[in-house]
Amino acid sequence: FVYCGVVCCIFVIISAFWKGLQNFPQIIQRKFFHLMALLVFVPPVMIDCEFLKLCISGAIFVFLFIESLRIVRFPYVASIVESYVSGFIDERDSNELILTHLFLLLGLGLPVLLTPSDMSSLVSNSLICKALKLSIHVCGISVLAVGDAAASVFGVYYGKHKWPGSKKSYEGTAGAFAGTWITLSVILIIGQKCFPFGMILALIVPSLIGALDEAFTSQIDNLTLPFVMIPPIVCSFFLLSNI
Repeated sequence: FVYCGVVCCIFVIISAFWKGLQNFPQIIQRKFFHLMALLVFVPPVMIDCEFLKLCISGAIFVFLFIESLRIVRFPYVASIVESYVSGFIDERDSNELILTHLFLLLGLGLPVLLTPSDMSSLVSNSLICKALKLSIHVCGISVLAVGDAAASVFGVYYGKHKWPGSKKSYEGTAGAFAGTWITLSVILIIGQKCFPFGMILALIVPSLIGALDEAFTSQIDNLTLPFVMIPPIVCSFFLLSNI
């Protein structure tokens, strides 16, 4: 709890007072919070997932409460919140509600909250079952905190070849795939305390699907990307357990 609080405070202070952040394109500035999410979520999900569920539930309440105060124009709170987030919102937040930050939290947290504690009915092998649960828990972290951010960086600085009818680039999609797959693989290796080659290969298709969804979705992908990845993750590990 102390670790997560310290990380959040450091990032809020940096984002509020570091003038150099404004030199980056807005889409890169937005991914600053994705990096914070990576540092906040990964250690707890590896150490104490049940406590993380409690923290996620509390954070969702706090986000909704603050957004409610902003909407009703509560004195001081509304102006402070709007002055802080104004530099990080885009056209998808142009309506009365500013939900991108809440959707990021939901995309990161719901896979942890909604994953059943017992998945042995799907995968009988205890080692693969443990890896399946961990992969679902961190799929949001991998595709949003790293994959989505990598897509923006690669797309902004190296994206020369665009998908037909889209602003997204092949290079950005490749960055999203690489970032998602590598992050999932590294976390899985740490969690399993070995090099599970077959399980790492099983994560290729889910990572690719997540990257393609990032390229073609026109909605706020912070909420959709993890849930697009979960079914192929389950299918991949189910097939792996039956080989």
